[in-house]
Amino acid sequence: SKPKGERWAVLVNEFGQVGLDGALLEPASTTESGVTHREVVGGCICCAMGVPFKVALTQMLRKERPDRVVIEPTGLGHPAQILDHLQSPDFKKVLQLKAVITLIDPLAHWDLWNEGNETYRDQINVADIVVINKVDLVDEAEVQRLMAWGQELFPMKQKVVSAEKGKFDPELLLHSRGAEYTPLFTCNLVFTPEGASKGNFAEKVRTAFAEQQPALFIGSDTVNRSFGFVFPPEWVFDIAALRALLADAPVPLVRAKGCFKIGPNRYVALNGNPQHMEEAPSVWRQDSRVMLICKSNAVEESAGEELQTRLLATVVDKPVVDKPSS
Repeated sequence: SKPKGERWAVLVNEFGQVGLDGALLEPASTTESGVTHREVVGGCICCAMGVPFKVALTQMLRKERPDRVVIEPTGLGHPAQILDHLQSPDFKKVLQLKAVITLIDPLAHWDLWNEGNETYRDQINVADIVVINKVDLVDEAEVQRLMAWGQELFPMKQKVVSAEKGKFDPELLLHSRGAEYTPLFTCNLVFTPEGASKGNFAEKVRTAFAEQQPALFIGSDTVNRSFGFVFPPEWVFDIAALRALLADAPVPLVRAKGCFKIGPNRYVALNGNPQHMEEAPSVWRQDSRVMLICKSNAVEESAGEELQTRLLATVVDKPVVDKPSS
């Protein structure tokens, strides 16, 4: 847990254009928790979003004056350029870089590792500490296999530990950064969003809501494609139907996360993949929204229409809102 009296700030990167991490992380009260957060949406903060990342971090440091900043880049992002930003002259004067911690999903690890996924390998390569997460979802033999794999990594890691639901000893955050590991691969992602700017996003949402329709946002880089949907705040969804859809989607999902209204003053946060989807109550109340990420080379943009149709079928209450007279 956070030391009493400290102010922490969390900077989160969202690969797609529909911000979800802020909704999933949102505390009931920033004053009570002593933790603020901010999102950088619409790509990977390591490359295409480098400028917004620098701006967001600078604004956070000036406004919040935190004792500690935790940066959570998208699992699809290359880590080396983020470290370059943090060690640039502007930030090096005010930030002391601590350990890089990489979380491993045991359900996806061996496929990503054995296929030679370059971004994934470099996320592990530059890590000081490796956390084998979600150990409650695999048997003890697999946990030991992964721990042994972690102990044999080169460069050698300061620690290899296990965790459930991303909960690990916060003392790990105090470890110093190790050697300056050189990335094995070059980040060549180029994000091409549709309506990525904040103004375009807000205008598209307003227009869709006025027509009692969801707003759809599609983005892609050279590897992944994202489909983001934002639904009017009055709409209520069937949680069982959502579970079934995300478990058997019409596209090969790599990741899905969302916040949905499922009853009066009841919202649920969903986060995971078709094999395992975590659910938790959410304090988010602004609207219902979801981000679906899949491989670019496996899915055409036209798949967004089918996804929208399937998502609309999970709506159980769609109050009609009168349009203002012109």
